[in-house]
Amino acid sequence: MKKFFQNKKVLYGIIGILAIIVLFFLFSPRGGAQPQANSLTETVRKGDIALTVAASGRVVAKQSRNVSPETSGKISLVYVGTGDEVNAGQVLAEIENKQITDAVKAAESAFNAASSARNAIRNAPTMPGQEAAKAQQVSAAQGMVNRAKSNLDAAREAAETLKIKAPFAGEVTKVNVNVGDMASPAQPAFSMQTSTDLEATLQINEIDIMNVTEGQVVLAEIDAVRETRKASIYSVVNTGDLVNGVVTYLAKVRFEDIKNLRPGMSLNADIEVASKKDVILVPSAAITKRENKSFVKVVTSKNAQGQPQTEDREIVVGLNNNSYAEVESGLNEGDEVVLTFEE
Repeated sequence: MKKFFQNKKVLYGIIGILAIIVLFFLFSPRGGAQPQANSLTETVRKGDIALTVAASGRVVAKQSRNVSPETSGKISLVYVGTGDEVNAGQVLAEIENKQITDAVKAAESAFNAASSARNAIRNAPTMPGQEAAKAQQVSAAQGMVNRAKSNLDAAREAAETLKIKAPFAGEVTKVNVNVGDMASPAQPAFSMQTSTDLEATLQINEIDIMNVTEGQVVLAEIDAVRETRKASIYSVVNTGDLVNGVVTYLAKVRFEDIKNLRPGMSLNADIEVASKKDVILVPSAAITKRENKSFVKVVTSKNAQGQPQTEDREIVVGLNNNSYAEVESGLNEGDEVVLTFEE
């Protein structure tokens, strides 16, 4: 029985040695470095390359604001509804305030009385030798008119605070008051946004934000209009926000074309953070890393069976977008490199 197990061990050892020999001949190159016959190759070429950062966002109105009254009081008139387009300075609603309106009426009466008194003095006949005295009387009356006019202007300015006005031209998106409601500066009476001046806000991951700067080109894919729109970054906010456990930064972009866009539309964007033109390009799949150096297998010849013979060549890589990489040195246009091996 002991002899049986010894023979069995010898048999297993022989089988293991044979397996190693078979694997050696299967995978060892013969006649120089040689990939499998079904390997993929590609010719090195010149072209343009760009690095992009992905971001998500939405279309927003460039201006949006809650509109509150300047003074408290009861709403007496409402002139607009949700969805109405208004001009800058247009009156949206008016507030009832008896004290202010009474002050305007009193100031108007005082101004009219002062003006009438001045006119009466000015138009009265002037007796000989009384010219200087009359001039003094007219001057004093004019002073009364001026003071009455200042009081009237102040009262009318106060009355203007009873009008709730649009701060810019745009669309009324919400009406929060009705006639008879009490209004105050602490409560928004209306919400507005620009309807024709649109932009987009992008949420950018903290890992990518250092590569994002003003002026970079953005390609925004907007599903609602089934189009990709070109835009550019004009502002990057320096303070991050914690969203779902991830710190993100806000960037604002301007579109070249806002046709058919609406506030609230979602989008996915690619931000071009670096680019080069007319450089040597190699597929990223052809590059291998060893000891912080980059290498590719370059086809040097083909054997009698038409199989490519290769050599490893060190290259210096510039931009790499994981599809293609810029080669700063080590390859020439027209070189053929091995991409992958198919099993």
